[in-house]
Amino acid sequence: MAPTAHNGPNSSDGSNGPNSSNDRKGTKKLSVQMKPEKKSRSLLPEVAVTRMTDWFKNNLEHPYPSDAKKEEFVKETNLTVTQVNDWFINARRRQWKKFIAEHQKSDGSSESNPEAVLIDSDHEESPPMDAKYKLFILALVASQFLEELNRENENASKKA
Repeated sequence: MAPTAHNGPNSSDGSNGPNSSNDRKGTKKLSVQMKPEKKSRSLLPEVAVTRMTDWFKNNLEHPYPSDAKKEEFVKETNLTVTQVNDWFINARRRQWKKFIAEHQKSDGSSESNPEAVLIDSDHEESPPMDAKYKLFILALVASQFLEELNRENENASKKA
């Protein structure tokens, strides 16, 4: 059998494969292969996104749906709870400020800061809190207060 020509690393023309060639000076040129355009990832159904976006825009001050509301989205949209949770996590990260700014423009608000909705009357940023989180903070503060009170009582009894 006669040997066949090929364009591999050991070929006699010195090229390194089908995408390279030698120019006149002996340097190698690589031809650039165009990558196909990235297809957008499989997105959630448009009906589901529209439904969740509408809810999100109507709840900008606290865009954290309850477990019951999430279950409602699951039943209405045929998504999983994880998909619903992930959509809201991403929307809060990526779109919250944009939606607030749009809301302010539509209301004719002179406020230029999209985070103004999140700022309380003392002008300190305060994240939206649900009832469970408020109770957790209250319990934490109460336990710290009681620990401090116990330390003071122990110190007073040692001095006496």
